[in-house]
Amino acid sequence: MAHVAFIADRHAVIETKDGCAQVKDGGILITLGTPDGDHHRVKVAIFGFVACLGATSLTYVVQHQPGAGWRVTGTTGSIGIA
Repeated sequence: MAHVAFIADRHAVIETKDGCAQVKDGGILITLGTPDGDHHRVKVAIFGFVACLGATSLTYVVQHQPGAGWRVTGTTGSIGIA
């Protein structure tokens, strides 16, 4: 079963196997950038790391929707996949 855990230090979930740094137990480490925007709409950079050459980066657009809270409504800018 999948779960989400918030960690203070990325080294707590990274291990090295055969010279390759990777997230323990087949997970993904997601790092969030500082939200940029206002109280209605923000952009949040996301970096996902899985292993040596397995990573993604993109920027989500997140909007506050009355009665529904904050929702991802799309992406903006470039998307990187390694």
